[in-house]
Amino acid sequence: MFSDTQKHWAQACISQLAERKLISGYPDNTFRPDTSVTRAEFAALLYKVFPEAPSVRDAITFSDVPANHWAYKAIQAVYRAGFVSGYPDRTFKPNQQIPRVQAIVALASGLKYATTANADETLQQYFDDAAQIPGYAKGAIAAAIQRQLIVNYPDVRQLKPNQNATRGELAAFICQAITQTWQVSAVPQYVAGTPISRGKRSQSGSVVAEVYYTKEQPNKPRLKITRNGQTLQDNFLPNLALKSAGVFCVDLDKDGEPEVLVDGFDKGFVSLIYYYQPQQNQYAYIEHKWATVSYRLEDIDKEGVLEFVSGDRAYDRFSQNPLDSALPLAIWRYQQGTFIDATRLYKEQIRAHAELLWQEYLNRQRRQQQTKSILAAYLADRYLLDEGHEGWQQVRQAYKGRDSQEYFAAVVDALAENNYFTVDFTILPLFTRLDNFYEGLAQVEINSKSGYINKNGKLTINAQFMGADSFTEGLAWVRTANKYGYIDYRGNFLIQPQFDATGSSFSEGLLAVEVADKWGYIDKTGKFVIQLQFDLVDDLSEGLARVLIREKYGYIDNTGKLIIQPQFDGADDFFEGMARVWVGEKLGYIDKTGRLTIQPQFDYADSFKEGIARIKVGEKWGYIDKTGKLSILPLNAELPPSPANGEALGDLAQLEPPASDNFKMLQPQFDYAEPFQAGIARVRSGEKWGYINKMGQFIIQPQFDGVDDFYGDLAIVKIGNKYGCINKTGQLVIQPQFDELDYFYQEMARVRIASKYGYIDKTGKLAIQAQFDRAGSFSEDLARVKIGKKWGYISKTGKFAIQPQFEGADNFTEGQARVRIGGKWGYIRNPIE
Repeated sequence: MFSDTQKHWAQACISQLAERKLISGYPDNTFRPDTSVTRAEFAALLYKVFPEAPSVRDAITFSDVPANHWAYKAIQAVYRAGFVSGYPDRTFKPNQQIPRVQAIVALASGLKYATTANADETLQQYFDDAAQIPGYAKGAIAAAIQRQLIVNYPDVRQLKPNQNATRGELAAFICQAITQTWQVSAVPQYVAGTPISRGKRSQSGSVVAEVYYTKEQPNKPRLKITRNGQTLQDNFLPNLALKSAGVFCVDLDKDGEPEVLVDGFDKGFVSLIYYYQPQQNQYAYIEHKWATVSYRLEDIDKEGVLEFVSGDRAYDRFSQNPLDSALPLAIWRYQQGTFIDATRLYKEQIRAHAELLWQEYLNRQRRQQQTKSILAAYLADRYLLDEGHEGWQQVRQAYKGRDSQEYFAAVVDALAENNYFTVDFTILPLFTRLDNFYEGLAQVEINSKSGYINKNGKLTINAQFMGADSFTEGLAWVRTANKYGYIDYRGNFLIQPQFDATGSSFSEGLLAVEVADKWGYIDKTGKFVIQLQFDLVDDLSEGLARVLIREKYGYIDNTGKLIIQPQFDGADDFFEGMARVWVGEKLGYIDKTGRLTIQPQFDYADSFKEGIARIKVGEKWGYIDKTGKLSILPLNAELPPSPANGEALGDLAQLEPPASDNFKMLQPQFDYAEPFQAGIARVRSGEKWGYINKMGQFIIQPQFDGVDDFYGDLAIVKIGNKYGCINKTGQLVIQPQFDELDYFYQEMARVRIASKYGYIDKTGKLAIQAQFDRAGSFSEDLARVKIGKKWGYISKTGKFAIQPQFEGADNFTEGQARVRIGGKWGYIRNPIE
């Protein structure tokens, strides 16, 4: 941004403040970061950064700041806000250069930093030149250390309090002043009050630790630890840079033995915890990398054990400017040689942190500032509270940017990669069998007995039945002692077990039942409406039911009256007013009066659908209408041209054959044919497949080795041994290149390449590389995938939202998915729902 700050140590702070228009440079595009600043210029800077700071005292008239002074308004405002003060002679000395100590005191005073009682001890701990600090400033400087306001370059332990402040230094102070505890510092290695700015020597009881340097290798720090006067450690420190190593002896886990905590900076904060091993009489260490976010030690629960309170730096990827950054809370514990993430144990602290983030979101929204990072961090906190579902609802409602889909996908990845998703069992895996939910209840099996649970996993109907089915219209059949009956939602028998078999469900108010090899029908009270008399029956369909009497089929109505006498060797349900029947080995069709409207003549025939039925004669397939005639135009009609490949389909798929008796007699012409779907049918002529409309015209010529029905605007086709997709003009929109291809769900399609599964987008590009042993379609933004013998769930970027851990897994539906673990089934919640 400025020509003279690119390699300056405070460049990040300067750029961030300039981006927010809080500081500016000179007309020649320089910032002059090493130029000193006058008191008037500093007052103007404070006024620009904190324009809404409330007044805490009345204004004063400085004798050397007249009303026409260029900084008069700013000086008066920041004086009233408590940032700056004048001199005893009622002068302000606006043109005097401001020392670092005055600038720090001004910020600490105006920001109301509370002073500490042990200021001298704090100053001695963090500064080698603490003796140079004026007495009036000690309390404010100590408070500024605790709030990590002070930036010391190049040596974090050299305050240089009486040296004039430069424009670069003041930019760094301001940066720290407006950086929150949940944000990333732009100059972390130079901030006083962080662990790396601790002293080089520390003692706790008989344990003394010291970081020092040798003349031979002045750029490599060494650590010396003595215990009871015996030196047990004197080695170079690993992975730590020269100018930033602090040491602290402290009993972190309250086991009576102090640890040696060494902190440094090497492309990020690093902590080394040395712990004593009594059997070997030596020290070992563990390492933890904090990235560019430091920590503070705090006894949160007042139990004497110190926690490391920080932010999850690995999570943040949503801001380029640290002043826009936001991090979820992270709390760690040291315990007997291990470092433990204990964040989820501190719900109260997480909730308070989340509330701060949400308030900052509202502030940023009001100021029209970037909100991506703050919302992402807030959502992570909600996951730590096990409130991810509620958090998503807020975040999705809050962020309405044009890139919302991409942003939400990136948030899912960040949550997944940093283990914010946990397996949330809505129903614990306790059941050897667990069906899907119907009408709020699911059938389960416990110790070979069937019962029912509700969506909370509560067993509402005890496992007591030898068999059971799902609920339909408030009833479910159950089997006890080889007899079938029906229960309600509470498990009460509405129809006592008395039947040897039943139909699949009530149809048009009646249920088919069997007793002693005879069938009849009951109503929902269990009363026989049609007495037991038939050898076999079917459910009512369009007011009629198929029945078998002495090896012949006929049809009855819902009173049991024979409407069509038993006469057929086979029969099917009515569809579109027609039923297919067998006479010998041939199939024909009857209407609801029993009249043969189409004589038995076919070797195979489907039920009518969309006014068309697929039929087979010999080895050829074709289609008929409800008159039994070939479903094409009359011979003397002028046929519209059949579209060539690549031409638009138009309305040809929707054309119906005309009502005319002048039809060509049935001449099946296809080597195989499938039923019509939305006006289009796939057919095979010779060895190639194509598509026809209801007029029998090829809308896509036979040219493929295999085809599937259209799903939306695309159909899967096979050329050779590879699969691709065509549109409704027959144009290949995804080239045949896959060994297996599924339809698109949520803009993604599963594919197999060799033995591995991945996913493509609608351009045919591999969006998720083929890497899984098995895979399912996307549902509710997640897809189940298998690696080895375990199933997990991935997001649309291919990142695991739930790691592979299940022996079986279903797709998510209504926010839940059925999974099997340890041989038992349960339900888990969608972590991104």
